[in-house]
Amino acid sequence: MSNKKVMDVQFFKESGIVADDIDMRGGRRMNDLDELEMEERERQAKKKLTSKFHHFAELIQTQSDKSSCAIEFDVPYQKFYFMGCPLKSVVKIRPTKYCLIAISEFPFYVIDIKDIEAVHFERVTFGMKNFDMAIIFKDYHTFKRINSIPREMIEQIKSYLNEIGIVFSEGVVPINWNQVLSSIREDFQAFIDDGGWRFLQDDQEDGAEEGENSEDQEDPEFKDEDDEESEDESEFSEDDEEDDDDYDSEEASDEDESGQDWDEMERDAYEEDRKAAIRR
Repeated sequence: MSNKKVMDVQFFKESGIVADDIDMRGGRRMNDLDELEMEERERQAKKKLTSKFHHFAELIQTQSDKSSCAIEFDVPYQKFYFMGCPLKSVVKIRPTKYCLIAISEFPFYVIDIKDIEAVHFERVTFGMKNFDMAIIFKDYHTFKRINSIPREMIEQIKSYLNEIGIVFSEGVVPINWNQVLSSIREDFQAFIDDGGWRFLQDDQEDGAEEGENSEDQEDPEFKDEDDEESEDESEFSEDDEEDDDDYDSEEASDEDESGQDWDEMERDAYEEDRKAAIRR
């Protein structure tokens, strides 16, 4: 025991069945029924341990009410949790009534909800499986990140933050929060006059509009090769049509001239034959 003041105290006990099964000593392999029986025993043991913890919490709270130092127990939500990496490894993060905690592995991670000013989701983009969550505190000096949160959990986290009344936003790239918080502290009134954390949402909307405009507008210097080929083909086809027209007209005139010469030749041949018959 030390005299150092602490804010959060955790009581824990490892759960699980630690027993030596006599049947396993003979080398008998476990079947499905053995596994189901073991799982049922573990569930019953956890249920019994949970009941003991509730009784322990009630005793501590009853004793604290009689003293000058009141202690209040906070129980995690059972239906909602998400995986993330707040410190060194990916752990299960659970929200409670007053805190956001990760107490399954050491070192423990506890954030008081009343100290959170805003939350910003980073690396939220199509194709990314994970994103990061930056938590900004009300002192405008500190922030914490929870990394590698699965992408499918973002809507549930947004709903949770909306229920507890915390402002949130999202973006594509990580933000240098030390620089942002420093600029906010330098001129806090200007930060309030500009709409507070509204600039994060404006940046997100501007990024989306720029993406749409870039798709709609086309740079004339960088045309598609298909468009250029289609234009070249249209010009080529027009030139071909003109050349074909000229060729057809020339061919028709040649045919006309050759037709007249043939008639003349027939008439001349007929006259010569007739003259030769008269001479005979």
